[in-house]
Amino acid sequence: MVGIKDTKLNLAVKSVIYLLLTIFNFFSQFKLVYMDEQLQTIRDKQKETWNKVAYSWKKWDAFTMNFLRPVGDAIIKALDIKSNDITLDIASGTGEPAFTIAAIAE
Repeated sequence: MVGIKDTKLNLAVKSVIYLLLTIFNFFSQFKLVYMDEQLQTIRDKQKETWNKVAYSWKKWDAFTMNFLRPVGDAIIKALDIKSNDITLDIASGTGEPAFTIAAIAE
């Protein structure tokens, strides 16, 4: 998102981040803790499930994850996650950036 200033896209991203933060705050009474091994197990199971039902998923997974990584990194940076933050994944598909956020937030 380098070079985007006060555009509709920037506003949309800020709106999504605000919505996510609002939802996170709503569920603040719940403490979800994931360990790295649990995260990897979940990632592996999710990929296994997708691989069974969609050949193109397996074919394009690495490309898609690499393509989307800068967006996920930008979201994570904008959220400024702290170790005691509470996170909630809402339909993030592969689980990224939610898995990375959960690892940061413990």
